[in-house]
Amino acid sequence: MTGSLPQQEMTAPPGKFIAVYITSKLIHAKMLVDIRKDWPRLFFTARWPLTAQLPSEAAKPATLWTLDNETDMAAARVVVGYSHEEEASPLRDPLWELGEAHAMRKPIYLVGPIERFGKYAFCSSVAGRYLTLETALKAISHLNDYESHADKISGQLATILEKLGEKNV
Repeated sequence: MTGSLPQQEMTAPPGKFIAVYITSKLIHAKMLVDIRKDWPRLFFTARWPLTAQLPSEAAKPATLWTLDNETDMAAARVVVGYSHEEEASPLRDPLWELGEAHAMRKPIYLVGPIERFGKYAFCSSVAGRYLTLETALKAISHLNDYESHADKISGQLATILEKLGEKNV
C-alpha cells in the first residue's frame, strides 16, 4: 500500500487473530478505519475504507474496486455486513458483496436491522445477526478462544504425571 495510508498495528501474536472483511455504505469508511485500533485480535482485510478517503481513488474504475474487494474478501475468514439503523437509503453495493461472501462460503455476520439485508438475512452462510457492530466484533474476536483436544489431553497428562511423581517420593 502507499505510505499515506495508516497501517494497522497487530498486537496479538501470529495465529491469534481473525481476518475480517466489513462491507457497508461508503459513509461509514472513516468509522471503519477508526475502529481498527480497538480490536487488536481482528485483522481487517478490507482496503476500501482506507482508500475511499484518498482523492486519487475517486477516479478509479468500478472494475478495479470490485477486484480489490473480491481479493480482500477472499483473504478474510469472516465477512460482516453492516447497516446503521438510521440509514435512509437502501443497501446496494454491500448486498452485492454479501452475495460474493455467500458464494465464497464465508461465515457472514449481519449488523443492523434484519430487513435491511433482504433475503441475505436468511442465507445458510449467516453465522449471526447483531444489533451493534461492537457485539458482532466481540463474537468474532472470540472465534479463536478454544482449547484444542490436544491441549486438553496434554494438560490432563501433565496432571497425571505430577500425581504419579508425588506418589514415588
